[in-house]
Amino acid sequence: MIATAQQERVVTLDEAMQRKVPYFRSLDAKKLSMRLTKGLQSDSEKVVVLHDWITHHIKYDVKKFENFDAERIPVKRILRSRKAICTGYADLFTALAQSCGVMSANVSGYSRNVYTDLNDKFYLGDHAWNAVYIAGRWYLLDATWDAGYIEFVKRSTYGHVLQLISFGLLDHFRDKMHFVRAPNTEWFLKDGTYFKTDHIAEDPLWLLLPKPYEIEQFEQDSSYYLRKWTSGDDVSQPSEESMRLSAMQTEKREEIIKKGFRVYDFNPKNKFYIGNSYALMAEDIYNRIVLKPADTLLVLQQCDSAMAKLDSAGYFYLKFIEDLKTQKSELDSNNRFKLHNVQRENRYLINTTHQSLQFLKSGKNIASTDSKQIRTTIRRNQSQLRNMLNSERYEKAKVPDSTSVADSTNAELNLMLYHDSLQMLNDSIRIRFNETGVLLDSILNRLKRHEIRSQINHANAFSFFIMRLYMEDDLDYGLSTTKDVFMIQKRMDDTLIRNSEKRFIMKSFNAELRIMRRQMSTAYRFHRKIASESVRLKRSCAGPNESGRYYNENLAAFEKSILERNEKLKDFRKRLKPIVRACQEQLLEVRNEEKMYRHELRRESINARIRSNYINKHNRQQTRATMRNNSESMRLYKRCQSIKNKLIVQ
Repeated sequence: MIATAQQERVVTLDEAMQRKVPYFRSLDAKKLSMRLTKGLQSDSEKVVVLHDWITHHIKYDVKKFENFDAERIPVKRILRSRKAICTGYADLFTALAQSCGVMSANVSGYSRNVYTDLNDKFYLGDHAWNAVYIAGRWYLLDATWDAGYIEFVKRSTYGHVLQLISFGLLDHFRDKMHFVRAPNTEWFLKDGTYFKTDHIAEDPLWLLLPKPYEIEQFEQDSSYYLRKWTSGDDVSQPSEESMRLSAMQTEKREEIIKKGFRVYDFNPKNKFYIGNSYALMAEDIYNRIVLKPADTLLVLQQCDSAMAKLDSAGYFYLKFIEDLKTQKSELDSNNRFKLHNVQRENRYLINTTHQSLQFLKSGKNIASTDSKQIRTTIRRNQSQLRNMLNSERYEKAKVPDSTSVADSTNAELNLMLYHDSLQMLNDSIRIRFNETGVLLDSILNRLKRHEIRSQINHANAFSFFIMRLYMEDDLDYGLSTTKDVFMIQKRMDDTLIRNSEKRFIMKSFNAELRIMRRQMSTAYRFHRKIASESVRLKRSCAGPNESGRYYNENLAAFEKSILERNEKLKDFRKRLKPIVRACQEQLLEVRNEEKMYRHELRRESINARIRSNYINKHNRQQTRATMRNNSESMRLYKRCQSIKNKLIVQ
């Protein structure tokens, strides 16, 4: 049947949009309904037209919502002001529908929205919508939510100027709750299965579900947070159809009394309506009391009966006030948790990102300093090579007339020892040069990966900020799961530019460079000692010896090693330039990432205040309404007591 209604709606939508009623001719509900539905035959067409007119012309009253002003506004006043809250939307639709012969009822109940979380307890309804009877079947519609939505921030005048001069790149908002008109049919002519994702009636009579449903199922249902709306083609329980039609025909006062008991049976936490039912029953009994009765005993029984009902009403009212305190405590606890969780996570994100920023700043300086040190090392190596090549110690050394066996033997032993030690040292230097080259490649690769991750993290941080602009929090499935995965990935990202000692990776290269410089200085000293021992061998041997070979091989090996090392050091200098550039390019992105984490934390602090204000005002309004009803019951109780006392005295 839903498909049929939707199909008919498509046929009549253009015609419905063209029906324009002047303002001064739309101030009376009955006349407005007749003008809008003139010429339409089916109830479905009439419902389409009425729903479409309401969603396009009635604006949500944000001020009334912010002040938690639940006072019902007459339909005529709604049509004059063109503003209403959910009860006003429901009242207006019912008035228009009944004026054109369509059966419609107001449905009050519980709703899921930005202020609710999974497993929250529902104590008193906070929303109203409609049930409409079309072609022998009931459907649900919510004109309030179909009219648009509430935003909690608004672009400021400064923001409009920024957008203009920056071609949309910059913006500025201020905290201001406002209604955004966006007519749609998301909650129009739906069944109970679809509606129970985020709407559940206080009165089980208007659930429109094929089988019994408990309030606990709604509290534990995660469909809304998973954004899963499903429709069912099944019809609601047949036994309830006759009850609904009977409720529509029953006098309002009698139906309110019956509703109170149904609401309490469905949700024992909602004691407000059953308190009202007992109070109304007591008031009916009180109104039947004759002040000058012929039958005193009957009046005493009536007084006792009314006082018993008022005792029950007072009990439920007081218990409900206690329940509201419990609810407020639970909501305050959740609100504190949400804020604390964001503070904990974002302070970590801010600190680690700030540390990465400092690392990148220092990385640029470290790389520049290392480049200068490498240039100095190259010059020092060249100077050492020139000193060795220009040395004339060996040529000037004189051959003795006689051989000193002790000196020559000692010199040869030292030459072999220095040669072996130098060979081991050169192998170590060679390995360290290769490893340092790999380290430089790894550093540049990790910096590039960190740059990509930083861009992704900045985009994610911006999306978290936007989610919080729409009042999502850490108990909402979408934001919480995304943020949890993000936190794991962020901890992995932090290791990209940190070494095992949690220091910047350029520190590792800096340490390797210092070791290489010390090793090259040690190697130079070994070459000097080999040259000195070669001169000593020449001076201690009168005949032919190996001193010349040792000396020349030492010079050739030193020259070869210096040339190779200088080439590698020059290559290191070239590879340091992209590292300096990578550090410089990431500074702005990482700085923006850090700012976005701060913006998100600041936004959540504002949201926590908004939620706290909502919790306090909502609780205060519900408590006052309950206390007001309880006070009226107590006054009626005292009147009954007074009548009883007078009769007893007589």
